[in-house]
This record gives sequence, C-alpha cells and structure tokens, in this order.
Amino acid sequence: HRLTEAGEWRHGNMLAVVEPVLADLHHELDRRHTIVHLEPMSEVFVPVNLLAHIWRNLLSNAIKHQVADAPAIWIGETLTDEGLAYYVEDAGESAASDDTAGTGLGFEICHHVLRVLNGRLWSERGRSGGMKMLFTLGSTDQAAAPDALMRSGGSLPPEH
Repeated sequence: HRLTEAGEWRHGNMLAVVEPVLADLHHELDRRHTIVHLEPMSEVFVPVNLLAHIWRNLLSNAIKHQVADAPAIWIGETLTDEGLAYYVEDAGESAASDDTAGTGLGFEICHHVLRVLNGRLWSERGRSGGMKMLFTLGSTDQAAAPDALMRSGGSLPPEH
C-alpha cells in the first residue's frame, strides 16, 4: 500500500483499531500462551489502516520477544511530556535490548508513518524489565495529513 492510501479516517476509541489487530494475531498469542492486558484508551480521530499497521508491528514484535515463563503484553496509553502516548509492553526480560529495540524494517516504517503524522516512536524499559514501545500522534488533522503523506513518497508492505 502506498502511504497516500492512508485509508479511512475514523473518530472513535483507539480500542476499535487495536482489537481487530489482536483478533488477527490470536493464533500466535494462543500458541505462545500470552496473556494480553488491554487497558482503557481515549477517543481519537485517526487514519485507521496506518494505525493498524503500527499496532500490528509493535504487537508482533512483543509476541516474538517474550520470555517463556510468564508471557504477557500490556496495551494502553499514558501521559508523557509530549502528551498522550500509546504503548505495547512485554513482560520479563525481552530478547530485544535497549540497543537493538526498534532497529528493524518494521520499526523504520512505523517511525516514518508517525513522523509524517508529527508523532514519535521510542522504546523504554517496562515495569518488569521487558521492553515498552511507545508512540505519540502529533497530528490527527485529516485535512493536513494526506498532503504530508503524499509528500513522504514512502510505501507500506502489503497487509497479511
């Protein structure tokens, strides 16, 4: 998909974007016996397809980097110095370190999409030593974003 094909912009709760992604990943979550802690989220106005791509990438990485003992993932939002941030956090010691977290192609695509939306993506250590990936949405202005997406010239891989 081209970034200019941002998809439909919708107003609603961010959970409406996250829950279908979790449904798509349910086989992998079940196979790894991962417990998902889905916390309440705010109302948003976002390009649904782009945000679903970001959630899918962050959740897939969190699932892959679980430790076997107590696999769990937390999904939610928190206030930061930059405003509201959304996060995916895995439990325990993640296979990814601070130095390697967010260095793959999927991270770069997510970073690019969020940069176009004037947002940001970064990692921190989570509550129990795992990895916490956070992102902000700087612009959810539907009128301005398509122009920015067109100027970006980037592309997304096909959805699976």
